[in-house]
Amino acid sequence: MAISAVYGYGIWQWRRSVESLRAGKLANVPDQLRLFLTLWPDNPEVHRLAARVARMSGDFPLAEERLNTCLRLENGATEPTQIEFLLMRAQSGELDQVAQ
Repeated sequence: MAISAVYGYGIWQWRRSVESLRAGKLANVPDQLRLFLTLWPDNPEVHRLAARVARMSGDFPLAEERLNTCLRLENGATEPTQIEFLLMRAQSGELDQVAQ
């Protein structure tokens, strides 16, 4: 019973975090990410969200680390992971190279 309650709480927090990101509000998302990474450490979508938050916060090394975890978990680059890598490159100053 307790495990399902924690899991349900995690799902609820996941939805709130995604909504917060869509609204451009990063304030509580990093704290929530710790919960998600604990509940679902092998979920590439969780690592991709963590990478997005790190990128949006300007922490490119952490974003790259999370994206590399996605590569490992997905056995290669999926389209969503490639897009995050491209967004990180563009945001870090490689806009001309990425634009093509």
